[in-house]
Amino acid sequence: MVFLQREFVAAVCMSALTALFAANVSGLSEDAGLLPRLLLYFMVGVNILQYALALYRRGGPNLLDMLKGYPFSLVFKLFVITLVYIATLLILGFYVGSFIYLFVGSLVANPDPLNGRIVALRALGCALFVGGMWLLFSWGLGVLIPLGSLWT
Repeated sequence: MVFLQREFVAAVCMSALTALFAANVSGLSEDAGLLPRLLLYFMVGVNILQYALALYRRGGPNLLDMLKGYPFSLVFKLFVITLVYIATLLILGFYVGSFIYLFVGSLVANPDPLNGRIVALRALGCALFVGGMWLLFSWGLGVLIPLGSLWT
């Protein structure tokens, strides 16, 4: 059935995004709307090609069959971790909250059983990444990032 094909579902989603984009472009003036209108025409062209691809690949993989082995529980866990990160961001601050978010998220998403080496490497990698963000924002760009109400 063509309505359950991956390409067709992607084309329908692209149509919805294009319609939302078009609704916001319509209120722009002629000069301000030139580039968004060109982008809109490009989006319409790509969307037409997506529908053509869906028709060309009528016997392609069924989306429901592809979703049978999808790790919905892992996606739900990572979604909950993201919600907790957002909820605690003002309290913990950007750097501490981001370190904890990256560290816990990478451990939850790890497909292999956890051992001390993996945990230590993840902690080091997350610390280096957050340290790099601190260097970029504080030293490179001169942006003051709030530390959070817990630390002040």
